Amino acid sequence: MPGIHYFYPPFLKSHQVNMVIGTSGSNKTTYVLHLLEALTTSVPFLEATPPDLGHMPQTTYICMDRPAVELEAKLELFEIDRSRLKVFSFASKLRHVFAGKFDAFLAKHVPPNTEYLILDGVGFVIEKVTSQRQVGILMSDMLAWCEHKGTHLTAICHTAKEKAGMGYLNPREKALGSGAWVQMAGTAMVCTFLNSGDPADPRRTFAFLDNAAQGRMFSIRIEDGRIVLDADVTEFDRADIEAALPGLDPSTITRRIQDWIGGRVFERLKNGHFRGRFPL
Repeated sequence: MPGIHYFYPPFLKSHQVNMVIGTSGSNKTTYVLHLLEALTTSVPFLEATPPDLGHMPQTTYICMDRPAVELEAKLELFEIDRSRLKVFSFASKLRHVFAGKFDAFLAKHVPPNTEYLILDGVGFVIEKVTSQRQVGILMSDMLAWCEHKGTHLTAICHTAKEKAGMGYLNPREKALGSGAWVQMAGTAMVCTFLNSGDPADPRRTFAFLDNAAQGRMFSIRIEDGRIVLDADVTEFDRADIEAALPGLDPSTITRRIQDWIGGRVFERLKNGHFRGRFPL
């Protein structure tokens, strides 16, 4: 689209706020570290080839929800140019973040040569993540920072749970909190568990949203701390299944059917031995 630029298409827009949203453990940080690895190695991630920049942008990673040592442990799994990455944690110093205006905090702690800024745990900066006004002001401040400094920005926001019901089928509306998190973002990746009732299930569904382009759903599996595309069932007529089971996206439906086959649910239904709620 004319006037809109990406420094890693389609995931990262230039000089805008790119959001990563999801519940705890849905691999939001893992997704961001994959982007840094792709920018280091020029190897495609989620079928998207990064630009050939010659080197990773000078990056500053600010953690507000975890000690730096925990991020360092994750970094060991990725091929990232550490000479171009600075990591700071304020998990034990949140009062310093709250002491004044957020733009003043950034001006004090973000090195002036930063080209790409990552803010992990950005929801801690405001009192009410459900407030359209408060979230909107924060998003506006971050966008102003990007425009003033010529910086690309990714903000990671934890949501305690997803909103459910017919009014929240669109991934843009699922994240608990103000819709401004997505509405005012250049791009957003919404990370969800395929089976939220089983923390050991490595499968995720990532919904990528772009206010200027078509969104996309990714079927994800976590293997050895890394993201891989998960094989999906394609033999079913997805349109018919989606119409019969409203409220679930096609990827979730087909992968759940895999579960039912593996768990012999259909066989138990046929033999009349199934009891309880059908496992949707």
